[in-house]
Amino acid sequence: MGIVVDLANSDAHFEAPTILTSSDLGFNQFVYDMPSWAVSFAIKFDPDPNKGIGGAPQDSELWEIGIVQNLLFERILFEYSGVPVFSTEFTAPTVDILDNSFDRPFYSSPELGPNRRKTRAVTHIWYSSQGYGELLDPSSTSGVRVNNMPNLLDMWDQPSGGVLLRRNGSLLNRVEKVLCFQTWLVARKKGLFSLPAGSSQIKALRDAFIPALLRPAVQSTIVLAHVPAFTLTFWLTITGPGKGFVPTPTFDYGVYGENGFLPKKRINHAFQTIMGPLPSVSANLGDGGRFPITIGRASAEQARNWLSVNGLAA
Repeated sequence: MGIVVDLANSDAHFEAPTILTSSDLGFNQFVYDMPSWAVSFAIKFDPDPNKGIGGAPQDSELWEIGIVQNLLFERILFEYSGVPVFSTEFTAPTVDILDNSFDRPFYSSPELGPNRRKTRAVTHIWYSSQGYGELLDPSSTSGVRVNNMPNLLDMWDQPSGGVLLRRNGSLLNRVEKVLCFQTWLVARKKGLFSLPAGSSQIKALRDAFIPALLRPAVQSTIVLAHVPAFTLTFWLTITGPGKGFVPTPTFDYGVYGENGFLPKKRINHAFQTIMGPLPSVSANLGDGGRFPITIGRASAEQARNWLSVNGLAA
């Protein structure tokens, strides 16, 4: 018995981006968006003794379940007129995580407030042989308020970028960016706070349930499911200086995505504007041939540092 992934109610889908604005270009900033995607993994408790993770512990256990995303590869190129090309590749997988997340290595902390895209990329649950829930309950024989909720974990992502349109008098001529990602649903059992069912400590801990309780050492990490690797590409070529008081250069560009880990595939300039193909992937059980990286430098940090060092940050 234990927690299982409900693939029938899990999902992964992509949408085309909104691309470029003249005001960004007019203020010496070139800003671009890449395709966005949403991933959701449905979970549930299965009483079948041959299914799921967690088993039938005698004591209530603290677990965290959530979405981990890795940037597997990144290539960036900026070419300005009359100067050497700025380009780099990051070939070591890194943890892809929002800057404001308090739940590393999970993609983001839950965002459930008003006027925001609501997502829950991670949950902290108490697990028992009767099921699971986010709260303790001293009146329950399991010591847990068993409601098997949440039953869905999800995330939303859209890479973007920004660079100087003119650098020391040189106009931006060409941009290329290639990103490869993979996403997993993982469960991590915590090593502290394993509470006997019906313990007198439960009410006190429930009443004092603060984030510190969610930070005990991790005992193990289990990969439950994954979305296979996919590759996103953006390219742009400036075709003219533009006209007007604050001229906006004319340009050709393309945004598209493909299934698979394709770091060395040549850019297809036949895919122009935002009408290029997008990946078509779905949730699957297991790790998909890669185990997620959960420690080390964040993806966004390495790109920002490179832009800053080279005087390219807008």
